[in-house]
Amino acid sequence: MEPMYVAALEPEPLYITVRDGRIQTTAARDKLSGSLGKFRDGRCLDTRGTSSNRTTSTTSASSRSSSTESTAYSGTAESDESSRPSLFSQCTRILWCEGNAEKRCEQMQALGLAATHFGSPSNFTRWYFEQVSGAVADPEILVAGWREAKPCAAAIKASITGNTEGLRNDCKRPLVRPMHDVLVRVMIILAENPKQAKKATEWIQSEELLSRFITCRVVLSLPELVAVLS
Repeated sequence: MEPMYVAALEPEPLYITVRDGRIQTTAARDKLSGSLGKFRDGRCLDTRGTSSNRTTSTTSASSRSSSTESTAYSGTAESDESSRPSLFSQCTRILWCEGNAEKRCEQMQALGLAATHFGSPSNFTRWYFEQVSGAVADPEILVAGWREAKPCAAAIKASITGNTEGLRNDCKRPLVRPMHDVLVRVMIILAENPKQAKKATEWIQSEELLSRFITCRVVLSLPELVAVLS
């Protein structure tokens, strides 16, 4: 069936296609396989890449994420990595929070993993608070840019303490209930340059409460990210 062309809320058009009795919408800019949909007013356009053994999806704050995996960097740079188990054995999926997804999309897809993307810390926080309900069975790995790392960490700490005073105002955010366990067990910060990596490492070392519950790491490149996950 030929797609029907309609005008979107923004100048960019949407294509509507009926497949198997279901209506699917696709942004014109999202024609390339493996590209990420854009968040618009809490909605998202979900596209999936075609690389083998890998699926990258974009989710809104209110949606439940599908099975994924993740990455992380440790606050103690000189710790004995050889004695630690693989991060894959500790966590079950990746949560990816970064505003400019396009610049990192190919790198994330190259990992051969599935990832649930959040376009902002607010989206991540809303989703995270929705998951807070008693003990957490399956731990997660959070991959975040340096800009997004602090507010995401604040959400994790709020879920531990029940205190949301350190969070940005958000009328759409669910009420938090203190968790018996943390959902995110590992957080990896994607630094843009050595200076940013240094700031991130210093910040991690100053986060005593956070470091008691999750492992944090900082990486500068895809090879470092792969090494952390292996």
